[in-house]
Amino acid sequence: MSGIQVEIHGLAEALQTMEGMQAKLKDLRPIARDLFLVVQADVDRRFAGSPSTEVGGTVLGGEDWAPLQERYLKYNPRRRGGQILRDTGELLNSLSIGSPGNVNEVREDELIFGTNLPKAGRLQEDRPFLFMHPGLVSQIENVVIHYLEV
Repeated sequence: MSGIQVEIHGLAEALQTMEGMQAKLKDLRPIARDLFLVVQADVDRRFAGSPSTEVGGTVLGGEDWAPLQERYLKYNPRRRGGQILRDTGELLNSLSIGSPGNVNEVREDELIFGTNLPKAGRLQEDRPFLFMHPGLVSQIENVVIHYLEV
């Protein structure tokens, strides 16, 4: 019976490197600001492309935002011709780091980003404005990979 013999060189070093990476990932605080900025930029682009209040549409990341209801527009004519979730700018501003209402908590292995505006929960249910999508995941991965390489 014949056999194949395989030698693997550098396995111990590779395992040591992986252990170091795993240890780094247990503390995201060094890259927290970079990650928050990635999410904030994603939200900024989503709101910049916000669809018309009368038509609605798909926003960055693939969520569909329904148009505002006709009876709402009838009682709030100032919203006609505007963009969904952009009437006062309060919500978008609250998603900017350091602005009133912004939430950005850093824990060792967890980051929390959002807003504490009372209306935000209802708005998030109706038209999700904070969510993960493949493009955002890719950007976050890039930050993490760079952190692990350093």
